[in-house]
Amino acid sequence: PMASAGAARNVDVLSYVSSGNVRGTTGSVYAEVASELVGAPSTNGATVVELDATGNRPALYTTSPSLLSIYDGTTEAKDSTFNGSASIQKVASSWGSGMKTFISGSAGSGASFDGNMDIGTNIRVGERGSAGAGTTTPWFGTIRNVRIWTRQYSDQQLQMWTT
Repeated sequence: PMASAGAARNVDVLSYVSSGNVRGTTGSVYAEVASELVGAPSTNGATVVELDATGNRPALYTTSPSLLSIYDGTTEAKDSTFNGSASIQKVASSWGSGMKTFISGSAGSGASFDGNMDIGTNIRVGERGSAGAGTTTPWFGTIRNVRIWTRQYSDQQLQMWTT
């Protein structure tokens, strides 16, 4: 309880070392997410998984309430069926021979991959690395069962996992 005024607290963000846990040239990410603020993500993106501490390589993030994306610094692969629901949705992305996102068993439009996700020193779950500058939106809701692999799984596997 507060005596007279509210106090600020840190945002809930999981951060851990990327070395040995993620590869810039190939990989896949899976998570189960729900948004408490449906329709709230900014154009800068509410991030589920960020691979670069400078906030430039999100493996799963929203660019609007209906877009789930992966971005390699050059190209963005998007899925426009994300509904920012308060209900849990299974989502995934992969990079290697192209990039693609998956939501609830549905694959988004793929994109070419520039060959390097330019992995930083830390993986962040729940917020992009540059969020401290106030330029991004933290994920308001649930992120659970995050899995990160150092290989690109097939579309069929990611589709099955997100169904």
